[in-house]
Amino acid sequence: MLSPYLIVTIQFILGLIIFGTICREYVLGWLRRSDVFVAIAPVLLYQGFRFLGLTMLAPDQVAPGQDMDAIEVIAYGDLAAAVTGIIAALAAYRRSALTVPLAWLFSVVGIADLVSVGITVAAAGTLEEGIGVMWITFGLIAPLLVLSHGYVLYVLIKRKDEFSTSVA
Repeated sequence: MLSPYLIVTIQFILGLIIFGTICREYVLGWLRRSDVFVAIAPVLLYQGFRFLGLTMLAPDQVAPGQDMDAIEVIAYGDLAAAVTGIIAALAAYRRSALTVPLAWLFSVVGIADLVSVGITVAAAGTLEEGIGVMWITFGLIAPLLVLSHGYVLYVLIKRKDEFSTSVA
């Protein structure tokens, strides 16, 4: 029998390969040609789906015996990343001068959350106890979250000058 950590690693890597290929072949060209605000807004908005982490706090969604303190760290960290991502996306849609600082704030919160989830899951034995339908996030949502974080950082660093010339 495969370890749950090996399973999640395989799922995550395959998700990265699939979504990375889709992004490279179909999405990045459009994003590169787009105005910087247009390019960053939907990527930030996608992060809003991290609200799904709250599902782990609903009754009967995780196995009995789970370390609920660890589950709360995961759920609330995801929520914080979702909210900061949505706020940064709304600023970008409005071409606000606050877009850059909000996108940086989101990046810090979101990346800290991803690191925290990895550490928390491993330390608390979360995968051994069972996380119900949230398991699917490791193969379908987490890889795209990681890729989109990379893209947001790329835009903030490589296209930073475009923000100041495009502010409404």
